[in-house]
Amino acid sequence: MEGKKPINSHIQLPLSVLRGFSTKETIYNANNMPEKREVIYAMDFDGMIVKKDIKEVNTKTGYYSAQIEERLSEIETKFGDIKHKIRKLYREGEKANLTLNNKDVETVAKYCTLCLIRSEEWHNRIREKHKVLNPQDLAIKFYFDRQQELDQLISCDNITFVYLPQEDAALLLPQCGIAKFVCDAGVFVWVPIASDLAIVLTDRKTITEDGVFHIGHIEDGQVDAINIQMIEAEKACGKKVVYAKREKDLLRYRKYMMS
Repeated sequence: MEGKKPINSHIQLPLSVLRGFSTKETIYNANNMPEKREVIYAMDFDGMIVKKDIKEVNTKTGYYSAQIEERLSEIETKFGDIKHKIRKLYREGEKANLTLNNKDVETVAKYCTLCLIRSEEWHNRIREKHKVLNPQDLAIKFYFDRQQELDQLISCDNITFVYLPQEDAALLLPQCGIAKFVCDAGVFVWVPIASDLAIVLTDRKTITEDGVFHIGHIEDGQVDAINIQMIEAEKACGKKVVYAKREKDLLRYRKYMMS
């Protein structure tokens, strides 16, 4: 019996998150024919900006096994459902609170933890230290084997969702999918999941006993500070690119990328 064709894996940024930073535009295929695709803009640290099909961003055929892909897809699908729930609530005008059940809360914690584990740099370090052929599968399998213990590293009591109401500004998406933001109010971990929506991990309790999350807004003037710190963090850990929904969102920060 013929084996399954290897999957073109998204190494660190899942397709559901890339969609939150995408627009439908015309691009030309290998035969120089125009096609409508979901695209995202990427800028490297030389300031070069390119438009990419989201299905081809940070991918490698066969990077994860079919079994691991299936398990990752399950969490990504559930997480996408939560994103949809947040957006629907926000559009309907109920901007104050969002109620999630225990399974939803677990999904949020799993997704945030996997952002840290799905790192190609970390996988390469595992390969060099332990001389294993497939460190990426080993890292993800280790998480699933010990997920209850590892999920406690991220307290669901500290999770909030933040919307960006300004149309002329947008969040960038770091290659690693997660970034630290330091300000006068404290230290926050940002997980951008759309150009106008992020999960924020704080050092204070933000969820009530009956599962109600607070949905906050990013204050005016904070967007630049968040994005600049995100860029600096990417450079510090050796990443090569950041993403945005629009080209102008990257042009705004080109000087920080190239400094």
